[in-house]
Amino acid sequence: MCVQVVLTAGDSGAPPPAEPGLAPAAETSSIPRLPASELSYARFCLEFMEPNAPVLVEGATEGWRAAVDWVTPCGAIDFDFLRQHFGHAQVMVTDTARCECHNQQQQQQQEEEEETRASSTLLTPGPLWYCKDWHLAAFDPQYQAYRCPSFFFDDWLNELYDAREQPQPQHDVRTADYRFVYLGAKGTSTSLHSDVLRSFSWSANVVGCKLWRLLPPQYSHLLLDLHGRIPAWDFFAEDLEGLYPRLEEARSHIVTVVQHPGDAIFVPSGWWHTVENVDDCISINHNWLNGHNVHWTWALLRLERRQAEEGIEDCRELCRQDRPSPFFRKLGHFGRGR
Repeated sequence: MCVQVVLTAGDSGAPPPAEPGLAPAAETSSIPRLPASELSYARFCLEFMEPNAPVLVEGATEGWRAAVDWVTPCGAIDFDFLRQHFGHAQVMVTDTARCECHNQQQQQQQEEEEETRASSTLLTPGPLWYCKDWHLAAFDPQYQAYRCPSFFFDDWLNELYDAREQPQPQHDVRTADYRFVYLGAKGTSTSLHSDVLRSFSWSANVVGCKLWRLLPPQYSHLLLDLHGRIPAWDFFAEDLEGLYPRLEEARSHIVTVVQHPGDAIFVPSGWWHTVENVDDCISINHNWLNGHNVHWTWALLRLERRQAEEGIEDCRELCRQDRPSPFFRKLGHFGRGR
C-alpha cells in the first residue's frame, strides 16, 4: 500500500528476467570493496560496468553536504534538520510490514500467512513506513545535497530528464527523474526486484547500515513459478504449495553484502535483490543507463512487447483497422431492416 504524507520526523513492479542471449554476469560469492579514492572511471568501466559486476565503494559520501546536514554528532539521522528544511515536502511511503507482492495470487498467499502468524501469536504487527523514491533533487534543486561520484556520472537516463528542462510543480510527488532519497526505520525493507528498465543503480548510505542480498542474472529463472512467468516476492518466501520449485536453488547463489555509512553500492543490470535497513537509514540512490547496459533495456522492451502481443493474440483480428467491427455491422443491418 502506498500513501502520500508530509515528511516529518520518523519517517516499481518487478520485470521479468532478461531475454535469453544476454551475456551472464561474472560468477562471484562476494563483491569487491574499494576506496573511492582508488576507483577511476576507466577502472570502473573495465572491471565493473562492462562485465556487469557489482562493487562496494567506501568513502563515496565524503564531502557531501548531506553527510553533514543529515547526521547528528552521534551518527543518527538528524530529523530536526530534515523537518526544518523539508518538512513541507510531500513524499510517497510504503508499509513494508506487508511485502510488495507482484500479483493477486501472491497477495492472497501473504494474507493467509499473516493470518496464521497472528492466530498463533495473538499479535497484529503494526505498519513499517518506508519513504521511498523521494525526488529531492527535483523538489529542491537549489539544495545541493551531494555530488554524483565521477564513476557513476555517465548517465543517459537523468541527462534526458535534465535536457527537457520541464520543472515539476513544487508539491508534485510524481517526477520523471531517477534520483531518489530513501528514508526508513530499522526493519524497513525493499522486496525482491530487478531495477526499472534493467538499469544500473547506485545507492549511497548517508546514515545507517543496510543488508543487501543479490542474485546474478544468469540465475534469475530460478525465481519463477511453475509456469515460468511470475517471480517470487522474496528469496526466503514461504512456499507451502510448491509454486516456486527452484527457489531453494536460487538461494545457494545469493551474494550478501553489508553496506555501512559512507559506502555506495553499484548494482548492475538484471541483478535481482532485496534490501533491509539494519538501522534507521537514509540513502541517496540513482538509476541510470549508458552504452554499457542499454542493450539490457532494449532486450527488456522487446521481450515485454512480445509478451503483450501474445496476450492479445486471441483478439488481434478484432483490432484490425481494415476490418469493420461485427458490432457496428450488425447495427447497420438492423437499421436497414427497419
